[in-house]
Amino acid sequence: MKKILVILLLTTSVTFAQIYQLLNSPVNGGTRAFAMGGCFTATSMGIESMLGNPAGLVDMSQSQILINGRFMVTGNETYNDEYYRQVGYKDYSASYNSQFRPLTLAIAVPFVLPMLNINMTGAVGYRCYYDWNYNIEKNITAMQNRKSVYQTEHRGILNVLTMGLGMQISERAQFGILYNVPMNSKWEKNTEEIFRDTKSVSGNRADIYANNFFQFGGLFHITDRFSVGAAYYTGQTLEYKNFEVKADDGIYYPHEYPYVEKYEFPQFWSLGFKADLDKRMMVSAEIQSFPWEDYKYKKYDMNFFKTPMEVHAGLEFQHGIQYRLGAYTNFFFLHRDEAEYVSRYGLTGGVGFDAGGFSFDASGVYRIVADESPVNVIIMEDGHGGFDFDYSTKEFVLYLSCIYSFDPGFGF
Repeated sequence: MKKILVILLLTTSVTFAQIYQLLNSPVNGGTRAFAMGGCFTATSMGIESMLGNPAGLVDMSQSQILINGRFMVTGNETYNDEYYRQVGYKDYSASYNSQFRPLTLAIAVPFVLPMLNINMTGAVGYRCYYDWNYNIEKNITAMQNRKSVYQTEHRGILNVLTMGLGMQISERAQFGILYNVPMNSKWEKNTEEIFRDTKSVSGNRADIYANNFFQFGGLFHITDRFSVGAAYYTGQTLEYKNFEVKADDGIYYPHEYPYVEKYEFPQFWSLGFKADLDKRMMVSAEIQSFPWEDYKYKKYDMNFFKTPMEVHAGLEFQHGIQYRLGAYTNFFFLHRDEAEYVSRYGLTGGVGFDAGGFSFDASGVYRIVADESPVNVIIMEDGHGGFDFDYSTKEFVLYLSCIYSFDPGFGF
């Protein structure tokens, strides 16, 4: 039975490793928030609020342009020795190659609503919401000392056109809304295998379709030094269609058995606070809810897991340059036995500085996902399956952003 499950693990469309990529990838908060442990709900301000809590859009006196991206520096994935033995491996190593990916290009313009004298900010941008791009190299030695090298490139992205509005409701309350329209989104996987000096290539690709979705946010300044924020994202449905397979001649042809892969992501919400300890130091913490039990692949529920809240914390210290530190953690408990869990946590840090009308920010995220469950459920066509192995990934990712503030030269 275990051999059958191993084969299914190697051939099925979705494994836990890929699901972790999905959960790691939503670009919520921007570079500054990533440096503070992912805290964006109460710290969002200016144009980067398009990536987190849109209520912070109103916190800008000039128009702003944002461009940012992420750089995969290094990473690796491992399984336990029992897994290697079951699949017939004598030695195995897998590492992520460096890769750069642009994420956002956006512009935001503040204005005052006539007659009502309400401060507002309108924003529009083209951004990556889900980022599944990574290159991985695997070196495998089988029990018979047969060595293989796999170079696999994953290209997957959900691009969205984002239109938003932030407004000042009162002296101490702000509200914002974003409307996201997915477009020009694709997925592609290409693998090059070298075995006994013989090279072979394979690949497949598909178009990604998704529903439009909203982001809502509120910021409430309880005192001059203490604020709370709340954000809510509506659910999303993703469908992979028009699958094509790469032939030996390098040309893509329609898949022999047309099918559709469907993912249903539940609604997401977060609640956080920000406290200014003095003029130089700010601390923030928040909880984020992404319920695994409501996640679906095709028609199958992921209800064998339940998820407590993600916890994020961070701080910012200003002394000419802004210095930031943070951390986050969460666990995915098995319904059957809460003593077994999947842990996901990270350590973060970064710096930021202003030069003229430009603001530059950089953040580094060291992310670890460790799965030590006794039975890992692998999603198959019948919605069942399981295999006992430990799995973990470790990666270091660098995020970079530049914001340009300017006066557009016309009145609002």
